[in-house]
Amino acid sequence: MLGSTFFLAVTCLLINSAGSQKIQSVACEGSEAQLKCGKGQVISVSRATYGRLDRNTCSSGKPANQISNIKCSRSSDKVAERCNGKQQCDFKADNSEFGDPCQGTYKYLEVEYTCEKKTEPERSSPQKSPTVACEGSVAQLQCGKDEFISVSTATYGRRDQKTCSAGRPEGQLQNIKCSSSSGKVAERCNGKQQCDFKADNSEFGDPCQGTYKYLEVEYTCEKKTEPECISQKDSALACEGRVAKLRCGKGEVISVSGATYGRRDQKTCSIRRPEGQLKNTQCSMSSDKVAKSCNGRRWCNFKASNSVFGDPCVGTYKYLEVEYTCEVPERRLQNATAVVCEGKGAKLLCGKGEGIYVSRATYGRRDQKTCSTGRPEGQLKNTQCSSSSDKVAKRCNGRRACKLRATNSVFGDPCVGTYKYLEVDYLCYATMTG
Repeated sequence: MLGSTFFLAVTCLLINSAGSQKIQSVACEGSEAQLKCGKGQVISVSRATYGRLDRNTCSSGKPANQISNIKCSRSSDKVAERCNGKQQCDFKADNSEFGDPCQGTYKYLEVEYTCEKKTEPERSSPQKSPTVACEGSVAQLQCGKDEFISVSTATYGRRDQKTCSAGRPEGQLQNIKCSSSSGKVAERCNGKQQCDFKADNSEFGDPCQGTYKYLEVEYTCEKKTEPECISQKDSALACEGRVAKLRCGKGEVISVSGATYGRRDQKTCSIRRPEGQLKNTQCSMSSDKVAKSCNGRRWCNFKASNSVFGDPCVGTYKYLEVEYTCEVPERRLQNATAVVCEGKGAKLLCGKGEGIYVSRATYGRRDQKTCSTGRPEGQLKNTQCSSSSDKVAKRCNGRRACKLRATNSVFGDPCVGTYKYLEVDYLCYATMTG
């Protein structure tokens, strides 16, 4: 008589037709799947499902009614997101991680992955460990001499119960599905050697009231070295969810000639993607968003995402393709800063044959001196109420002159009762024609 299957977690080796080893790891509900590769190798998850597909797996000691439903499997990319690129990774098979696809059924997590040779990226950009700052504290991003910060992801909220949990009541740690991405850290820190950023609701909003949150930033330190050769025409490609990096040499600026988001062939960005996500090759849309954000800059990062471009073809795995040139301006870029007190207006103005490029715009208050004349002390105390805005860039980029007004009706009110001001960092660049 064949006995029940007795295991909490097991790892098997499978050999595919190409001869490479595909590893299968199974973890019963409540236990941990252990993914592990050898020295010089990293994990690459091809599939992860949570639920139940048969009556034998993880069945020991379980009543029949908890293993009878074998059509309750849910695919998830969470394991790939957390484990890909690591040598070793543990992942708990739990409803708090994956949700509950079938209540009353005893489930298991099944992961298929391969161990791939660790390869160095084309550009030297050593990945630093994620920087975490608990709510109310400051994240400190630091690179070495002749290096600059390049932020890849920044999230604010809570994704587990362990991080930033010391001394906190259980009720403030239970919600682990309240994480929101933000581009503010990248906007403020990219290109700098050192940067501090406060983990605070005034900066990021409050994605989950009553939960104690934290800021998690992943970034690399990139060398301030010039490429050996800058081609006259260049291109950048980013698969959906990744970042396209546009780079020019010293004394040159980006000029985007075209940017498309969607899919035009079945080969690009196809690795480990099911055939159904690659079939539609007639779903490409042009966009001027990359040009508006990147033109006139020496380097620029731009995320390939539906939240940025919209979704031209639901269910298709897309990519961003950018064509650009690196051009030498007629004269050097001129940097300037404009400050507009609340309720006042101002005008950004560049010279003839020049265009405005806004690198940063914040509305609120960061010190007690700016725009303080004639104001009571109570309106100047709060210096932690500054919010970034892309409205100035959208209105002014590419124009020679642009009028602004610093009001709550335009930018919202980040701190009621505080007298605020608008601060804009921008540059004037020589516009290119012909």
